[in-house]
Amino acid sequence: MLHIARKLRHCFVLGFMKKQSKLPVYLFVIFVLAWIVVLAVLMPYENLKLSDGHVNDMNDGWTYVDQEGESIGVALPADLHTTPDEPCTISKVLEGDFPDGATLLIRGSLQSVKVTLNGQVLLYAEEEHSGLFYCPMASAWYLIPLPEGAAGQTLSLTFTSPFEAFSGMLNPIVYGNGADVMYSVLHEYFPNFFLIMLIALLGILMIFISIVFHQIGNRALLCLGLFAVALSGWFFAESRMIQFFLGNRFLIGGLAYMMIPVFPIPLLCYLREEILPHFRKVLSAFAILFGLDFVAVTLLQLFGVMGFFQTATISNLILIAAMAYTIPSLFVEIFKYKNVSAKHFICYSGLLLACALIELAKFFTHSFDHLSYFSLIGMFVYIIMLGVDAGKKLRAMVQKHSEAVFYEKMAYHDILTGANNRAAFERDIEVLFRNGSIHNVRLVLFDVNDLKYINDTFGHSEGDEALRRTYRAMEQAFQSPLHCYRIGGDEFTCLLRDCDTETYTSMRDEFILLIEAENQKLDYNFSVAVGSASYEEAHIDDFKELLQMTDQMMYLNKAKTKSETSANPAKVQSSES
Repeated sequence: MLHIARKLRHCFVLGFMKKQSKLPVYLFVIFVLAWIVVLAVLMPYENLKLSDGHVNDMNDGWTYVDQEGESIGVALPADLHTTPDEPCTISKVLEGDFPDGATLLIRGSLQSVKVTLNGQVLLYAEEEHSGLFYCPMASAWYLIPLPEGAAGQTLSLTFTSPFEAFSGMLNPIVYGNGADVMYSVLHEYFPNFFLIMLIALLGILMIFISIVFHQIGNRALLCLGLFAVALSGWFFAESRMIQFFLGNRFLIGGLAYMMIPVFPIPLLCYLREEILPHFRKVLSAFAILFGLDFVAVTLLQLFGVMGFFQTATISNLILIAAMAYTIPSLFVEIFKYKNVSAKHFICYSGLLLACALIELAKFFTHSFDHLSYFSLIGMFVYIIMLGVDAGKKLRAMVQKHSEAVFYEKMAYHDILTGANNRAAFERDIEVLFRNGSIHNVRLVLFDVNDLKYINDTFGHSEGDEALRRTYRAMEQAFQSPLHCYRIGGDEFTCLLRDCDTETYTSMRDEFILLIEAENQKLDYNFSVAVGSASYEEAHIDDFKELLQMTDQMMYLNKAKTKSETSANPAKVQSSES
């Protein structure tokens, strides 16, 4: 007990000391924040906000004249159910106290919009096409500055849509100064936009992690990351915030519809690889079908055959078919193949299914208001859960991969010197023969002279250091650490590719100088015998013959070195063929 008490006291003291070391930093941060607040309060106050957010609605008092010429009072929002391509015009006389310099904020839902004041056209936005290509109708915001003296004049708005679902649809209208009306949009839709950016950032993070660990071979996080990014693209296009970042009519009008067949593809790839391995062929077919659908809906819009809104029905039907196939497949995986991953996925997919059904129901019931918070939050949580699951699998695979790399390194690695070992040498020779590149190889053999004498006289630790000195000199002189090997107790070798005699001689001379430099520091004679031969120069076709020839050259050098040791103990000779 006393020992435990001492341990606890020691940990407490260390923890307190660590906290004490960080205390000045915390105090400085608190001081800076407090100082900024004090200065902000004491300095003269002037409101420099771009907008105070005050806008006025213009939703009452409109008049619509139907085809029979009957005037009908209209309050916005409204749906007058006109026929496709039939202009729907509403008008009202602006009140006498209507402010000068006001800006209208109008939203057209896949409609051409025309705004007039006492017959003067202030805005005319319609579907465009250039040559062969048709630009899509866009659901967009329009800011219309009204001229001075607009009070008392008649404001008329005309909306025309080729689609029945949007013919006669009238959205709310507000007015105020330009900054105020823009701020009103930002205030209403920013929470959704914030969630969309979180989904996109989560997807980018998953993609980044998958790239970092690409050598593992697991693509689950990559598929989920691409799914999150593609899904956030669809959410972004539907968020009514796209015009704050883009002005391109094609993207504003078409991005949402183009992303419908895109975002299921990476999810199907994830299912095929990780969750439903027994249903890969059908899932692959659905992925290809979505890809073809993407190409088709784009081309049909560009050539004016069918608009994006019309082809969205086809895309959503394919999506429903994919869901109808996937859900029973998950249960088959769970009950027939005892697939735990499928069980986890179907638990998570309750959120996905609920979100998808909500958005599909809104589409087919022509309820085109902005995305619900439930859909966005549900998708965000769903992607996080799948990402955590994939992250756990990736971590397990990284651990296995690290162990495999470690054991492989141990199998082909000489612990003492850091060189490749004989097994690695034989492996690489086999690869050279398999690739037909053995004829471009020069073999160099090295033998540390008198290693037994060094071990017996100066100790095995000094003998080990002599081996390490030899390998370091080989690495530096021959500049090929991946092809230098320790193949025996005191024997090393190098495999050099496309190395002519002149290049080899230069490298060998550098090796000799390095060994001589080491020899000057030691109390004993340190020398290394070197022999070399190459296929091309020796005119041989058998590697054993090359090895024997190189070995003979090395031992001739070894004998010569020993005979000259007494005269010049640091000198290193070599013999070549």
